[in-house]
Amino acid sequence: IMALATLSSLAMGYFGVDNESVIMVFLLGVLFTAVVTSSRGFAIGAALASVMLFNLLFTEPRYTFIVYNTNDLMLLAFFLVTGIVSGTVASRLQREMELAGENERAARTMYRLASGILSASGRENVIREAEALVREQTGLLCRFAPGPDTPGGGYEVKSASGTLGALVVDSGEADKRQRLILQAAAAQLGVALERESLVMDRENIRLAMEREQQRGMLLRSVAHDL
Repeated sequence: IMALATLSSLAMGYFGVDNESVIMVFLLGVLFTAVVTSSRGFAIGAALASVMLFNLLFTEPRYTFIVYNTNDLMLLAFFLVTGIVSGTVASRLQREMELAGENERAARTMYRLASGILSASGRENVIREAEALVREQTGLLCRFAPGPDTPGGGYEVKSASGTLGALVVDSGEADKRQRLILQAAAAQLGVALERESLVMDRENIRLAMEREQQRGMLLRSVAHDL
């Protein structure tokens, strides 16, 4: 980027463009460096390199780092400050944009996990959906290990009643992003399994009530016959 800015500045100087306009090309080079690298250090380095190149190629005496003209000295000083500030701001904005993009992708992933796991019905279907979503979002193979004892390296699946089991990774080591996804999947799986447990308990209560009702009807029928 700085080489392209230098060549463009030399071409402008060849056609008689004044130094105030030429130095703006170097400023663009600093801004492009900050945007491309997203690094404050590279932006400051580009600003310093631009000052040295401009001093070497466009100030009198040329091809030296000596400055005789006060106007050129002030121009270099203002450019250095402007280049450092603008490069720092540009690199910070670029990092914030990248961070916003990462947060958006993370939010989409969390929504995909929650909607996929919580929309499944049936204990086995919920577990299969959680394992499939983890494989889809992380590329890792995992399995649900039921029981209160969490295997080493597993991600604990909890509910209000206690530990239900753990998500165990069977393929490789998870990085930071994958660990966050696994933790979120384990939390959503705990909620879904607790819901399924409540549904099953309610169904068992309903069946027991129906059996009691049928038994009462049978007893009344026998009593009536007698």
